Amino acid sequence: MWGFGRCVFQGVIRELNQASAGHVKSFSITACRGTVKVQRWWQVPLSQEGRDPKLHPRRHRVYRLVEDSKHSPREKLELILTQTVAKLGGRGDTVSVKKSLGRNKLLPEGLAVYASPENKQRFEEERREWIQQLCNGDLWSSEVVLF
Repeated sequence: MWGFGRCVFQGVIRELNQASAGHVKSFSITACRGTVKVQRWWQVPLSQEGRDPKLHPRRHRVYRLVEDSKHSPREKLELILTQTVAKLGGRGDTVSVKKSLGRNKLLPEGLAVYASPENKQRFEEERREWIQQLCNGDLWSSEVVLF
């Protein structure tokens, strides 16, 4: 486990060393998931054209962490339940769940839909119609479940 992380980190350092030496590779501007951004603690002095910069043996290999996208707080996924789900809520409830639970269980099984403005409006209209029927006495008392 540690060996792979060290290998990735050494690869990033190697890329930075090559970029500072003038050998620019295709370096992505956007960070992908699970990456770290580092920056040299000490700036490398300018060198003459065509020559490699003079790197101090220890000083120019010290880096500071700029951003760590692997350990950033995870966002929640907002969904509207289409059926009653244990420990989450009933039909029409808006819930915030982990992305993994939403994508792996609730959405594929049809237990929830994304909380888009159209879906919110549809479930709100459905709820109003149900309350209107309840007030008119069209539903039997055994079917009454409060939202």
